[in-house]
Amino acid sequence: MTLQVVLDTSAVAAYAHGSVAVGELLMMVAEEGGQAGVPATCVAEAYAEVDEVAAAMLAHLTAAAPGVVVLPMELKDAAPIGLTSRLSSLGVAHAVVAAKGAGVYIATADGKTVRRLIRDDRMVIDV
Repeated sequence: MTLQVVLDTSAVAAYAHGSVAVGELLMMVAEEGGQAGVPATCVAEAYAEVDEVAAAMLAHLTAAAPGVVVLPMELKDAAPIGLTSRLSSLGVAHAVVAAKGAGVYIATADGKTVRRLIRDDRMVIDV
């Protein structure tokens, strides 16, 4: 399986709140045999924002959703993530660094913030 897209915190939270757009994106990626990356920091930030019902959706996303892989923060990425987080949040920065590093799309419900961090607008998917 190949990583095709990374979800940022806003996309993870949108999924937890029942976003059809995020669900459809994940389904398309899985049907193509690809993977959607979900940075662990985005999951943690989303948990901070959601109620118990949405928290159950987050648990499903990270443990049972087809084609979803949780991306850990690795030490080699700590500096670029930390520096990028000065302009956003730790989770968004983690998603941006992961997407840039893999050369894949980033899915977001906060396109304005992400577009400040990713120069190539074609790599941003609004959900």
